[in-house]
Amino acid sequence: MFTKTAGLASGAALAVLLYAQSGAAQTVADPSVLRIGMVAQTPAGNMIDGAVLIEKAFSDATGLPAQVFVARDYAALIDAQSRGRIDYGVYTAAAYALARRVCGCLEAIAAPIGADGSTGIRAVLIRRRDEAGAVVAVPPDATGWLASARQPAGAPGPYAEAASASDAEDMLVSGKAGGMIGWVPFQPGAAPDGGTLSRLVAAGLSREDLLVEWQSEPLRYGPHAVRADMPAATRAALVRFLTGLHDAQPDVLQHLEPLRQGGFVRVSDADYAVAAAMVDALAEPEPR
Repeated sequence: MFTKTAGLASGAALAVLLYAQSGAAQTVADPSVLRIGMVAQTPAGNMIDGAVLIEKAFSDATGLPAQVFVARDYAALIDAQSRGRIDYGVYTAAAYALARRVCGCLEAIAAPIGADGSTGIRAVLIRRRDEAGAVVAVPPDATGWLASARQPAGAPGPYAEAASASDAEDMLVSGKAGGMIGWVPFQPGAAPDGGTLSRLVAAGLSREDLLVEWQSEPLRYGPHAVRADMPAATRAALVRFLTGLHDAQPDVLQHLEPLRQGGFVRVSDADYAVAAAMVDALAEPEPR
């Protein structure tokens, strides 16, 4: 699921402040060690499940000693990689777009695929049939989508803020709203399905009574990114390692990308244009 944009906005301000205080990005201090940055998986902010296994796999792949750096949040991860304290970072799409905005010293090299073959998600406007013009419930994590898309086609009716995605779904199920902004996995060539649509059906609505009137451009799952000054041989070794991980070391994949178990594909910065547009829209000053 896409990182909450409300949290992204505050995280963006913190990351930009950290970078402004640090001055220009520094070079990697020790190219003989591969430092891997990952955001903590526990509230204490100090643990990565399977860190020892991950370190060994990366070391075997590159021939370098590998160390996992645990970041408390994405602002800390961005700051560490822009300063050169880590060489490799695991990002959400939004966090990567923000990192590129803060420092152009990062490059995406690979991104995960879902076990269902999905490569990312789309935002969708879901309506009950015959509810055109009715209130559209908007969860907090849809803010960035609406800011970058401006006004989704098919949504002339008023928006109503929902406290959460679950609250937006409840509003649609109960009839308090005639539509909502939700999410579906993006599988190239496939019709919108799964995600919010599946949850609404599980809550008692008929799939035949639900229309998808608008869908955003697909947002890729977040990339693994390296510093641009990483040696080409190390970068190539990392790409080979990641794209072969699903078949060669599924136990490592389970820890490295626990939410998406379909493996990795090669990506570049251009694959995150949608995320960049969202971050740019959120960063624009409020009209006076």
